[in-house]
Amino acid sequence: MRIAIIGGDPHYLLNFRGDLISAMVSHGHQVLALGGTTREVSALSSVSDGMEARGARFQPFYFDRRGTSPRREAKTLLDLRRKLRAFRPQIVLSYTPKVIIYGTFAARMAGAQRVYALMTGLGTMFTDDGERSLKRRVVSRLVATLMGRALSQVDKVIFQNPDDRADLRRLGLLRHSTATGLVNGSGVDTALFAFVPAPDSPLVFTQISRVQRQKGVTEFAEAAARLSERFPEVEFRLVGPLEEGAAGIAEEEVKTWAAVNWIGPVRDVHDELARASVFVLPSYREGTPRSVLEALSVGRATITTDVPGCRETVTDGDNGFLVPSQEPGALADAMERFIEDRSLVTTMSRAARRVAEEKYDVHKVNRAMLAHMEIVDPESAPAHVSETA
Repeated sequence: MRIAIIGGDPHYLLNFRGDLISAMVSHGHQVLALGGTTREVSALSSVSDGMEARGARFQPFYFDRRGTSPRREAKTLLDLRRKLRAFRPQIVLSYTPKVIIYGTFAARMAGAQRVYALMTGLGTMFTDDGERSLKRRVVSRLVATLMGRALSQVDKVIFQNPDDRADLRRLGLLRHSTATGLVNGSGVDTALFAFVPAPDSPLVFTQISRVQRQKGVTEFAEAAARLSERFPEVEFRLVGPLEEGAAGIAEEEVKTWAAVNWIGPVRDVHDELARASVFVLPSYREGTPRSVLEALSVGRATITTDVPGCRETVTDGDNGFLVPSQEPGALADAMERFIEDRSLVTTMSRAARRVAEEKYDVHKVNRAMLAHMEIVDPESAPAHVSETA
């Protein structure tokens, strides 16, 4: 059977869906991975090589994730349609909201027999910070309308948290007649992200994410500023690249955060997680945050927000703490609990690893994905990651 999987950033496609692609190939299917980009093909040789090593083919398609030009958006749809028609897939899986729209329309134009959408988060449509321009609000409404049309054409929508499903239904963008499924995020390779005992001293709080407001980096910086005066021995590390566009934060502003050590992007986040005592992600909303899953696998107590996608990863008081979104004071209070009681670092570290192994192991999650796509027998998928509704 021929399967096409369509994602945005090609490197994310390889890094976050590589294990799923390998699972599809292991069941004897031909897989074409399509990654959206505006870059030259020559810059994607590592992605092509990585897909080939997994037994799949890779092709880029034209895609500007922040684009709003009708001409360029049409170019994306036509490029996808052309490449899908050439491959003639029986099954097409698209993920991330904008890619789901174009991937679904192109798949139906190309005559795919079964079309699936993997909802890895609802994006900024559902994290309105009150500062949107009129243009952004209009674009969001248009995206929502197109999303509703696209979801009416899929065979099943697979969600990573129940809140996204409930919100899409509440807004009338997801019909109750459309089949849905639920999986525990993208999963994490618990062997690759092996357990490392957490350092107790000096205490290090680490956030790994793109430097954008919706990831809660300003709340992290403010919480760090509140604590650093009283606890100068504690380190606060922010790891990740700057984000372009309206959601991003200028480098000049980041450099004013005296209490935070901004590292920038790194090749190996495992080393950063091993160095951390506690992982922090005060995001405004997620599908299921991959960074948290990696932190749990390494065995890091986690402080995250009580919002869709994040709240599923932490049981408050067991493997970390949940705090309200956009409240740096509450975030600082949660951090201070670890500063005052260092034993929490160790006990929650063990609980974090247990959660990763039992709930988020990538092989369990991928079996559930393949079951939802009717590639394997649903009975072979772990019951707790294959819920349908």
